[in-house]
Amino acid sequence: TVPTFADVLINPLTNHLFIAETPETGTAPLRVYNGSSFKPLTKLKVGKGSGSLLLNPRTNRIYVGGEKTISVIQDSV
Repeated sequence: TVPTFADVLINPLTNHLFIAETPETGTAPLRVYNGSSFKPLTKLKVGKGSGSLLLNPRTNRIYVGGEKTISVIQDSV
């Protein structure tokens, strides 16, 4: 099942699916799935109010915008 989310991003270089959840309070989890099998790979904690996701394909970094924060995640195969 897919959680309630604010934003979704697929990295075509790694075939990872990133889902930024929208919790009621506290830090927002960012879930990472395999894009082919949809099996969960990991769950990361990012800043409060997170939701906007952006990929820099040159550096393979994911930027997660939050409430007064930006989290940077290095994606790899």
